[in-house]
Amino acid sequence: MRKKDMLTVIPILLVLIAGCVGPGKIQAVGKVTNLAGTGVVIKEFSVKPNKIYEGQTALLFLTLKNSGTITINNGKIIIYGVDLSDFRIVPNTPVTFGLEAADESLGTPGGEVTEYWKLTFVGDLPPGQVFSYNIMARICYPYETKAYGKVLLMNENEYLRRMANQGIREEPITIENSNAPVRVSVENTQPVVVSDGKLVLKLHITNTGSGYVGPCDGKSEISSFNKLYLSLSIPSAGISCEKNFDIYLSQGKSEDITVSCSLPSDLSSPVLTADLVITLRYQYYQDVQTTLQVEGKEGIPTGI
Repeated sequence: MRKKDMLTVIPILLVLIAGCVGPGKIQAVGKVTNLAGTGVVIKEFSVKPNKIYEGQTALLFLTLKNSGTITINNGKIIIYGVDLSDFRIVPNTPVTFGLEAADESLGTPGGEVTEYWKLTFVGDLPPGQVFSYNIMARICYPYETKAYGKVLLMNENEYLRRMANQGIREEPITIENSNAPVRVSVENTQPVVVSDGKLVLKLHITNTGSGYVGPCDGKSEISSFNKLYLSLSIPSAGISCEKNFDIYLSQGKSEDITVSCSLPSDLSSPVLTADLVITLRYQYYQDVQTTLQVEGKEGIPTGI
């Protein structure tokens, strides 16, 4: 049955799109400059031609590049925001992808991939009227951040002795992060006091990328939490612990977490300068959109 008029169609489209997107930010149409943070760069998401007649087909394509230092396996792309009663999408989504990591030491760029879909409009529109359809893609992938630094550890007795004598000068702990959309810093100053056989660090986690730390199934509510896996290691002090945290970070947002690790024995010396390694593993996703216009017209043959 032919749709009666534009006033009955447009509100339906808006409800469909808003229901899929949620309150998250969606990147711009067409050519995309996505260089905030690192990880997957969405180089382009567009449809050609950007206007068709009902019954015709347009080609949708998405180009991704891995600018980070972690190889991506089992990434996933979901096309959504369009009513499947109006469009036939080939191939069906989700589709999976993989991208090799960039290697800065060799000057080797990260992997790049372009995925294609055929969008055929199979709905029924009033002749001569043009409708705009927002087409969204969600790019989901597991990723990892590696962070390195040096930390000055001190047992409690030595700390109290020095404080009583001449005091202690506190210094920040400098951390270097790998290329990834999530970064970590240490809020403690050093020396860090080891007390009662435990080391306690306060970590600041920031999403510097252009997406979200969160579930990648394309169905979860935007407020759902993601499991952040954290590994902390100071080998020369015998410290190694693993923790899981519930976390959800939109673009530019941060969260503070406290990590407590037990020592297998006392420090080998009252004062120890040691290497610190922090690993974060998480799910990450980015949304992007483009627009396709469709004009209703009688007797138009199927396109490409």
